[in-house]
Formats: sequence, C-alpha cells, structure tokens
Amino acid sequence: MLEHGGRVRAAAQHFGIAEKHWLDLSTGINPNGWLVPVVPQQVWQTLPQDEDDLPAAASAYYGCASLLAVAGSQAAIQALPRLFSPSRVALLTPSYAEHTHAWQQAGHEVLALPAEQILPLDEAINIVVIVNPNNPTGQLFSRADVLALHETLASRGGTLIVDEAFMDATPEHSLAGDCPRTGLVVLRSIGKFFGLAGARVGFVLAEQTILLRLRELLGPWPISAPSRFVVSRALRDTVWQTATRNTLPRAAARLCALLEQQDLQVSGSTALFAWVRRADAASIHRQLAQQGVLTRLFVEPASLRFGLPRDEAQWRRLEAALTQRAPPHPSPDETTSQSTKPARGQVAGYLPMGEGVKTVARTVMVQGTTSDAGKSTLVAALCRWLVRQGVRVAPFKPQNMALNSAVTRDGGEIGRAQAVQAMAANLAPHTDMNPVLLKPNSDTGAQVIIHGHAIGNMEALEYHAYKNTARAAVMQSHQRLAAQYQAVVVEGAGSPAEINLRAGDIANMGFAEAVDCPVVLIADIDRGGVFAHLVGTLALLSETEQARVVGFVINRFRGDIALLQDGLDWLEQRTGKPVLGVLPYLHGLHLEAEDALPINSPRPLGQAATRQLAGLVDCSVVPSDGAGVRGRATPKLRIVVPVLPHISNHTDFDPLRLHPQVELIFAPITAPLPLADLIILPGSKAVRSDLQSLRRAGWEWAINQHLRYGGKLIGICGGLQMLGEFIHDPLAIEGEAGSSPGLGLLKLQTTLAAQKQLRNVGGTLLLEDAPVSGYEIHAGVSSGAALAKPALRLAHGEDGAISDDGKILATYLHGLFESTAALDALLRWAGLHTVSTPDYAARREADIERLADAVEQHLDRKKLAALFGLEGDRCGN
Repeated sequence: MLEHGGRVRAAAQHFGIAEKHWLDLSTGINPNGWLVPVVPQQVWQTLPQDEDDLPAAASAYYGCASLLAVAGSQAAIQALPRLFSPSRVALLTPSYAEHTHAWQQAGHEVLALPAEQILPLDEAINIVVIVNPNNPTGQLFSRADVLALHETLASRGGTLIVDEAFMDATPEHSLAGDCPRTGLVVLRSIGKFFGLAGARVGFVLAEQTILLRLRELLGPWPISAPSRFVVSRALRDTVWQTATRNTLPRAAARLCALLEQQDLQVSGSTALFAWVRRADAASIHRQLAQQGVLTRLFVEPASLRFGLPRDEAQWRRLEAALTQRAPPHPSPDETTSQSTKPARGQVAGYLPMGEGVKTVARTVMVQGTTSDAGKSTLVAALCRWLVRQGVRVAPFKPQNMALNSAVTRDGGEIGRAQAVQAMAANLAPHTDMNPVLLKPNSDTGAQVIIHGHAIGNMEALEYHAYKNTARAAVMQSHQRLAAQYQAVVVEGAGSPAEINLRAGDIANMGFAEAVDCPVVLIADIDRGGVFAHLVGTLALLSETEQARVVGFVINRFRGDIALLQDGLDWLEQRTGKPVLGVLPYLHGLHLEAEDALPINSPRPLGQAATRQLAGLVDCSVVPSDGAGVRGRATPKLRIVVPVLPHISNHTDFDPLRLHPQVELIFAPITAPLPLADLIILPGSKAVRSDLQSLRRAGWEWAINQHLRYGGKLIGICGGLQMLGEFIHDPLAIEGEAGSSPGLGLLKLQTTLAAQKQLRNVGGTLLLEDAPVSGYEIHAGVSSGAALAKPALRLAHGEDGAISDDGKILATYLHGLFESTAALDALLRWAGLHTVSTPDYAARREADIERLADAVEQHLDRKKLAALFGLEGDRCGN
C-alpha cells in the first residue's frame, strides 16, 4: 500500500509529540471545509437510496447528468484499469502515485512521462491519465490542450482519463461540462475543496456504457446514506462555494508568500497547497516535524507539499516553525529565493495576500463583565466612530444566543444586534458577521444556525460536542472579514469569566486567543458593583487572557465624573490596566435589543392594572374620534403584545414603543388580557408550544371576547400560524413532531418545512396601498381559503390575509411597522384616525450618531487610535 498524507498518528508516535498538538499540513484538504449539518436519526437507519437528491445535486454542480457516485475518487482509480484490456498507458510524472500503481496492478504497460511529453502523444499509446491540476506539482493544463489531447485519442479509439480532484476552486478549467464524450472519463472528489474527505464520496463522469460496467464492478451501496445526505447539501450550497472560491486563492497566495519569505522557493501551487522542490526536502520535513508541523514529503523528486493553515493561530505557528528551522543548505545547483524575510516583530496576519500587499484587518474585541453590560452598544459606537475616521470596518460576533434576528444580503440569518452594528458601519448585514446563532426553543436546547442557515436542533451537551465544527465556522467568517476590511470590531457574549462555559469557548477569550486580538472590558455602573465586576472578572481569567485585556470602559454613568475619579485611580493601580473612558447614561437612547425585552421598554402590566377583562367592560362604547381604548377617552391607541415563552423578533414593535400616539404593553400571559384597541400576536420560536401556553392562561377566550366587542387583531409570522386552523410539524422542527389546532380565526393551515424562507422583501400593504418593506424568517408554509384575501402584495407574490369582517390581519412580514406609510395605515385601521408617525429609520440613525459622539467625547481617542492602528494624531484628544 502506498503512503499518503494525513498520517498524524504515525508522526506523533515517531516524533514523540502528542497527536492533539500537531499542525497537519500534509493533505491538501481545505481546512475550512463545508460545515456538516446534523444528520437526522432516520438517515442513519436507512439503506442508501439511488433515487435520493445526490444524483440531481451532482448533475447541477458538475453540469453533467451522466455520472456515477463512488466511494471517493480513489475507488474509481482502483477499478477503472479493470475495465480495459491490457494496453500501453501513459501517466503523468510526478503525479498522484495511486494511478500508476492501479494500472500496473491490472496488468497494463505503464509509461511515466513528464508534462512536456504527454501532450505530443505517441501513436502507440491508447490510454492517457493526467491529474489536472496536478498533484503535487500544481501544474494546470489548459482546457484547449486537454480537449486536443482527447480528440487525438478518441480519433483512434483511445481514452483520456482526467483526475480533477483539485479542480473545484477553478471550475472554468474543468472538462466536467464536456461529458459525456466518447473516450473521455473525468474523476471528481468531494474531499479536497469541500473538506469532506471522511465522507468518502467522489464521482465518475463518462458515457453510460463505462458507468454501467463500473457500477457492476463496485457493487451495491458504495456510499452510506449519511454521506449521501451531507454531500447532496454541500453540492447545492452555492453561497458557500462562491465565498470559498474567493477566499482560497488569497490563502494560497499568502502561503506562497510566507514560504518564499523563508527562502523556500515555490515550484508550483493550487488553491489548496504549495509545492517546494528542494534537495534538502527530507531535512526540512524532519525539522518541521520536530516542532509538530507535518508536511507531505516526496522522495522522487525530493520535494515538500504544504497545505493551508486553518486560522490565524495556525498561520503564526507555521511561520514560527519555518523561522526556527536550521539555515538552509541548498545544493550548489539549486537557485534559492532572494525574497526578503519578515521584519522583526512582523506577524503572519500582515503578510502579502494576492497581488500587491494587502494587510489583514486589525481585530479588537469588546467583552463584558455581565450580560447587557453594553457590549452591543459599544461595538456599534466604535463602528460608527471608525467610519468617521475613514476606516473600512465590519462588526463581528462569533456566537450569539438570541431570538431577535435579521435577514442578510446573502440570504442568511444573523442576530439583530449585528445587523444594527452593520448599519453603524454603513454596511449591509452579512452572515459572516455572526457565523453561529443559537435560537433557544427550550430550557436546554436551541436551533443551531451556522453561516446563516439552520442545521438542526441540539441540546446543550450535544452542542458542546459540536463546538469544534462551530469553531471552524467562526474562524472562516473572521478570516473573510479580515481580508476585506481594515478593522473588525468583535462583540463577546455574556462574560468571559463564566467558569462553566470556558471549556471549548468560541464566544469570548477562546476566540480572542485563537486570533490573538486585544480585548476591551466593559461594565455597567448603573447596575452597581462596577469595580467588583471588573476586578473579579479579571481575576478569574488566565494569565495570558489577563494580558490580553488592554483597558476598561465604564458604561451608563450618571452624575459628576469627579466623584468617580478616586475609584478610577484605584482601579488602574489595582489592575495595572488603563480606564479608556466613562460613557454617560444616554437618556432616551434607542438601539434594537439583542434578545431580552429592553429595560426601558413598556413594562408588562401587573395584576392590579389587569383586573378588568374585556367582558367586564361596556366595550360597545367607542369614542367618536376613534382614539383610545374602547370605553374611555385617551389620546393614545393601546396595543397589547403577549409575552410568549419563546417570543422572537420583538424588535418588530420598537416603532410602536417609540410612537407618541401609541401605548404599547408587553403583557405577561400569566395575567389576564388588559383592555386594548389592538392585540398583536408576535413571532415565536416554538409556535405550537406557545399557543398551548396561551390557551392554558385563558387568552384564547379573551382574544375572542376582544374581537366580539370590536377590537382588532394582527398576527405576525408565528402569530399568523396561530390564527389558522392547524399547525403541522411532521419533521419536529420546533419540538416534538405532531399537529396542533390553531385559534381557528382564519381558514388556513401551516406545515413547518425543513428549509426556512429567508429574504428581504418590499411591496404594498393593501389596506391603503401603502409601500412597505421588511424581511421574512419562517419555516412555515401556509395554505387555505383565507389567503385569497391577502394583506400584502410583495415582490415574490401575495402574503398573509385579512379576515372577511376586516378585524384580523395576518402576515409573515417582520419589520412591518418600520415603514412610515404602512404604520400610518395600520394605526388608522386599528382606530387612530389622526396619525403622525415619526421616521423610525431616521431615529435609529440619529441614535447611532449619538453613540459615536459619546465615544468621541468620553473615551481616550489616542488610545483608541493606537488600538486600531490609526496613523497620525487625527484622533488625538
């Protein structure tokens, strides 16, 4: 059996370094491969089905319907020679040695030819095998040359076999779309570009006569059902594919630059590896292995193949290992590189990438002593402040647990706070800004969203085991942002001192350590105990983590700063860390909440205020001007939103909360329904469960009473589903599989599907033909007679419903109330005749500017400038 890369265990035993401490660069596999979703239990229990989605997904990806899925392209390499009678076979050398081995084992006469002799083909050769791009040399043959070679062979009944295992990063050079052709066989692999080597899936693209014989030879079920499930989804993920084709060439250029700066002349490369041909390759291989860095050593010709590091920590480790190796001793006939080595103190994050010199972004992380300490706010403030300095900046939160989310420009889902931070950076939200989003659906479980798309539900312990995969998603996203922007401002989660969550941490110091970034620690003085929070948090960190904290920010201070100065002096003396500034309590500041209902939101009514139910009041008396709760005069329209156990996207109601003519009440469902002009059933992460909670609390009867006496009712997303006749969840998307009866107020039914609808949309609210825009995030697919009278007409079609009596409106559109004209129309429909709606977008923008003003006035701008690497004294205090 031939030797291959990836033999970390053997290297660990040989060099006496524990397996977990190795940096494996020996395989040429994408270290930031496609992230595998949760595989449903039934898939593991099912025999592979040829009629599943894999053939269609592969046909769409490769542009060829005549193909066969095999157990990795290696299976085809071993089997193909057995389909041909003994022949003279030309193979490229040096190249992937398994080809030569397989043809020799099958009794063929093998001619190993260099590239310059393969193309001008000898007439006595009937079969040619080339690897394109070649492994390990990286040589890429043009499509024209390969097609010409095929025509020459086909004209005399010969066959060309092209192994395109490393072609996915450059599909424009592939012959996959040219299949099927007589005498042409193309091999493709899922293991390299997609990083799914463990799935053992490859494809043979050829005429059906070859595929049928090959299928018979390989036998039934060559690929497991879980592998088929995973690979079909990877092949259809065009967003990930496009992003990866953009990032891999930059990483490859960075690798080549690093090697040449270390006097290792790169002889060839692909998007996934670099090849260095040197007489002392074995010595370099050994020196790197002694530092726990594994490369692929080739004896003939003497050479090394270097794969791509996964993250910044691995880039730095490779650079350190290369720097620490013994001085090179090339043979007299070798030409060594004259590239200049990095200056002292230069780090891998600032090596040239691609054409010209491009620096990776300066990354700064904001962590908090507690939840709601002001992390989200400070990140937004710093983003806008950096924009004012002319810096291209992006926000980033590695892992977020929140039920408020937003749809991104690339069709994914991220935390709402990161969408607001993107606005502060003058950017459209992108899934890379929040690569891991956890949406709780029980006390111990959550829906896990990776790079904007749900991969399944996990319990806490299950997710803990999944964290290594989640970590890969985090590092991929950060690398992409760092390659595009000058600064990345990172928001932590909760507190870095939560001892029970430190193992495998990807949200706080675990991330900061991985990317080697400085940390600013923020605490909320309005909560009390600010000095204990800061000193205690610092004390619970490791020494390296403590060193990473570059300063403190104290948030929400009220009063005379002079009264705080003694405490600030003590804090700096005690910790040796500077206080970067004290931010004042900004009264009336509005910034969309990450998850919990904001502290300054209208508080849920207590029992004393909710003793009167609609049935106990003469609700038939409605003020003539249409203003106020039925039965009493008031200048405001009262709107009640039940606080469901799994309420989601409650930021929908921020425009109502800030409206001067609206009294918005978030009402606990444990208390009776208060009097209201309008009830809004909000979105929910567990619709059937929350509907059951409403019923138990008696709200179903109260809602019907509300409608009977002339009240209005809106259902948004999950609220729409509750208003229908049934909700079906056959796939257990939001809990146990099954069906639940709805409130029966609209003739529609909803079935939860595996794929979420995620889109930003615009259109018209049909009440008054008012323009509206917003976003959709829902797994539910609704159908029924009620939808024949839609509430909105959107770009993709009609949406929602209005009841025949005009009292109920339902829609899937989040952000409905942010459109001024639409909100005016809805408030008039609810009973407020004279409406004057403020501009919500302008208010949000003004508050972001207030935050940047606070940074400008109250933080040490010289220290901030130094932290972000800004030049000159333009930010000086």
